[in-house]
Amino acid sequence: MHDAGLHHVALRVRDLEDAISFYRHVVDAEPVVLPFATSGPLAELIMGGPPGVAFKTCMLRIGHDYLELFEFEQTHEVVTPVHPSRGNILHICIRVTSVEGALRRAEELAGRRLWPDIQLWGDARAIYVADPDGNVIELIDTPMPDVVRMTHHMFPRTEPATEPPPPSGSGGSR
Repeated sequence: MHDAGLHHVALRVRDLEDAISFYRHVVDAEPVVLPFATSGPLAELIMGGPPGVAFKTCMLRIGHDYLELFEFEQTHEVVTPVHPSRGNILHICIRVTSVEGALRRAEELAGRRLWPDIQLWGDARAIYVADPDGNVIELIDTPMPDVVRMTHHMFPRTEPATEPPPPSGSGGSR
């Protein structure tokens, strides 16, 4: 049994309160750690510098998952979105009950669609949107195990081969 799993995702935002409002209204995020400020040696340790770095942060729960938001003091670089091919995190995906409803709320709150229309992936409905800070979010209405199953069906050579477990009493590694 594996005990590892994705713990949370952290995003940089320009305005923490605006970002909290966006995620609360678009994907029903619930604040579980209210905003607090961090500066000095602790902030420098967390971010690996530079000297004087300071930020506010909070934690939101979305279903069973968590999103951490960071707003840096304006003395440091402003948020500058980059094309997904130039960034390290291409997007985060959030499952919603209604893609249409979440898209409508995102657009009402200064989010913008990145695809012209909601797309189908098998039975799943999905669309990419950018939050007001340019973070790319995929809104989807289908659980990941179903998406995996549909992907294997649409692209048959994508299913990993399963290896049989080692014989019992094999002694493990050398």
